[in-house]
Amino acid sequence: MSEASSAAAAPATRPRVLVTGVSTGIGRATAELLRDRGWEVFASVRHPGEAPEGTIEVVFDVTDAEGIRHAAARIDELDALVDNAGIAIAAPLEFLPPEELTRQLDVNVVGQLRVLQAFLPALRRSHGRVVLMGSIGGKSACVGKPADTRFCGKSEPGLMLMVKLGQRK
Repeated sequence: MSEASSAAAAPATRPRVLVTGVSTGIGRATAELLRDRGWEVFASVRHPGEAPEGTIEVVFDVTDAEGIRHAAARIDELDALVDNAGIAIAAPLEFLPPEELTRQLDVNVVGQLRVLQAFLPALRRSHGRVVLMGSIGGKSACVGKPADTRFCGKSEPGLMLMVKLGQRK
């Protein structure tokens, strides 16, 4: 993360954003769009070399509190956080290992909280904004006979509850 170290020390001339889950999908597309619109993008990935060209790669896993703290210590200011990292697990309830559900909740809910808490000081300094990403899967119902009822990515309600609890009236 040497690029992030030098970038953190330089005065920001462009808006700065951290996007998590940039290796693929919506996270990657978001990072590329913001980069193309002139943002300085810190692209969070789990493995070196996965960040899009023209972004500053920041390597950490949202389940690794120490890795997140280390990354947050190197970024002085952020104008935005797009907390996007997530996984989907779909399996018949009969065969869903509880450890897999725990892993999904750790990534999709607790992981987003870890990242948010670690980067809040940088966001506060610039009066930044936060976008917590979830899946449309939380809006769907899983209906079926007991033998084929599927667990369908139900971590989104937990994420939405966390957002509601964090809102100020």
